Amino acid sequence: MEMVRACMRPAASASSGPRVLVLGGTGRVGGSTATALSQLRPDLNILIGGRNREKGMPLVSKLGQRSEFIHVDIRNSSRLKEVLEGVDLVVHAAGPFQRDDKCTVLQAATFTKTRYTDICDGVDYSWRAKSFHEQAKASGVPALITAGISPG
Repeated sequence: MEMVRACMRPAASASSGPRVLVLGGTGRVGGSTATALSQLRPDLNILIGGRNREKGMPLVSKLGQRSEFIHVDIRNSSRLKEVLEGVDLVVHAAGPFQRDDKCTVLQAATFTKTRYTDICDGVDYSWRAKSFHEQAKASGVPALITAGISPG
C-alpha cells in the first residue's frame, strides 16, 4: 500500500481523486488488483483497461461509481499514450509479457510522465525494462518493474 501512496500525484481536487489505470483489468490478476486497490483506497478512480468492453463491464459494475472501462490495446502506442494522459498511475497487468520486446507500456508511461508498475515476473522482460532506466529517470517518473506475484 505504501508503494501505491508513493506513486500517486496529488489529486487535482479532493473530490476527483487520483486516477489509476489497470491494464489487463479484465484478467484474473488485473481484476484482482483493481478490486484490492478499490477496497484499500476508496478515493481512487479505477480505470479498467482492456480490449473487450463486454468482459470489463461486470468488474466496473462491481467497483461502482468511481470506475470505468477504457478500451485500449497495448500494442497501439498512440492510443496508449492518449489513454495515459491524465492518469496518475498505470498498473500493467496485461500479459503475457514475454511477447513485449519493446516494453511498450513502460515507454508510453515515461513519454506521458505517468507513474508505472507492472506485475511481470519474467526475467527476460525485466532485463528489457531495466534498459529503460535512464529514460524513466530523465522523465522523473517512478517506474516499479517486475512487482509480480511469483515467485513470491
